[in-house]
Amino acid sequence: MTAALLLAALLATQAPTVRVELDPAAITVGDPVTALVVVEGTAAEPVIGPWSTSWGEAEIAETGPVEPAGSGRWQQRLRLTAFRTGELTLPPPEIVADGVALTAEPVILTIRSVLPPDEENPAPRPPAPPVPLPTPAAFWWLLAALTAFTLAGVALLAERERQRRREVRPRPAVPPLAELLAALAPLGGGASEAGHTALSLALRRYLGRRLDFPAAESSTSEIGRWLATQRLGRDLARTTVQLLRDCDQVKFARRPATAAELASRLVLAQEVAGEIEASLQPPAEPAAPQEAA
Repeated sequence: MTAALLLAALLATQAPTVRVELDPAAITVGDPVTALVVVEGTAAEPVIGPWSTSWGEAEIAETGPVEPAGSGRWQQRLRLTAFRTGELTLPPPEIVADGVALTAEPVILTIRSVLPPDEENPAPRPPAPPVPLPTPAAFWWLLAALTAFTLAGVALLAERERQRRREVRPRPAVPPLAELLAALAPLGGGASEAGHTALSLALRRYLGRRLDFPAAESSTSEIGRWLATQRLGRDLARTTVQLLRDCDQVKFARRPATAAELASRLVLAQEVAGEIEASLQPPAEPAAPQEAA
């Protein structure tokens, strides 16, 4: 108790002092430096700062707390850096201890360039020649593994393709007319709207196969223009297009149609296909003249 009273009396008789220590005092551009602000001779915590983001021309990267460092001694640690070469003078920080403003001696921080002294403005050097790098063994192992996996995958796909070809046997091609008649046969007893849709699709497929053009993907008007270029005759082309338009009226415009109308159009489709087959037959060769007896 007596020692504490003596220490307090001693501190009361001494004026607080402040100093700034740099560690190190000389750095290269961008390197960190520790600044230690030390206040001695006061029992109460001094007020140091406030600090901003810079201290003179130095940048403050980190600001530590004011903490006790012994009897009547307080300190604050800061991390600084600077990017201008030469000597930087750090101005005295603002410090208040026991109600008295303290002023520290200015501190000089020396910043050296990362370049040698005789190369402040070095000329660009020519590019260095390429240096061959050795290929690591792991690369060759990886390449071999990838090659093996690739070959195995190709062999597997080839085997699957061979199995698919063995399993899938090509069906014999059905002539266009026979395919049309087979598609029209079950439509007579069904619903009228569905029957007209199936009739239109079957007739379009027949025209596409028989006349070699994409009739299934073409509009009725496009089919009419195509038929006009074929050797079918104007009346046959007009009848075919009108039949498709009648089916379109039922399919798209929802025009009511009876079962009798569907039956008559199925018959008309068969007749149209028969006339197309007859029109596309090659002309018969003239008979050879008979020699006179």
